[in-house]
Amino acid sequence: MMSKQTSATTRQAPLTNVAIRALPPTPVRTIARLSIRTGIEPQRDTTSPQLASQPSHGNGRSHPRVDSDMATPSGTPVHFTLERTLPISSEAAWDELTNWAGHAEWIPMTRVKVDPGDPTAFVAFSGPGPLALEDRMRAIESQFDGASGRCLVSKLGPVLVGEAEFTVVPGTSTTSCVVTWREDVTVPHLPRFLAPVAARIGVALFGWSLKRMARHHIRSV
Repeated sequence: MMSKQTSATTRQAPLTNVAIRALPPTPVRTIARLSIRTGIEPQRDTTSPQLASQPSHGNGRSHPRVDSDMATPSGTPVHFTLERTLPISSEAAWDELTNWAGHAEWIPMTRVKVDPGDPTAFVAFSGPGPLALEDRMRAIESQFDGASGRCLVSKLGPVLVGEAEFTVVPGTSTTSCVVTWREDVTVPHLPRFLAPVAARIGVALFGWSLKRMARHHIRSV
């Protein structure tokens, strides 16, 4: 009897690991690494006193609210990590990535509203018109030393809940850098067997958007 109980309590959900490495023949060297895990695992508590505290705005203007009580993680976990070498400096990449409203310039069908009273809080709307996906976020960690940087963003719903993280480091020259992007979110109503597909789509879309970001910066200087 004891052995049956021990076996039942130590059983774990199956994990699926997929690795992708792509080197397309473009001037921009591209390296994509994908790590997908689709097992059942405990959800992380994304609510904290830091996220729950909201500044008081008495100016009467409407602005996007990013409330921690919106974080209700339920759905299928989707995880992916990608890396891109871009033909711009690490400082330029950092400036583009942390200019939240500017994401609309290089992420297709996306607009971003930044809280005028709290520049760490913003809402992205991705998609056409009324079908746009609302993605409420807050940058909870951000450090850049002039050459390398890391930013952690909490995704607070109402659809995607989890976190995104990106790092920027110098490349092999002063005009290149390496950007690593990680997403760890739950997607509601997504069948578990489609988690690897969703992760691959995320890698493709984010990788394409990062190359658009580099081209946008080069055109603007």
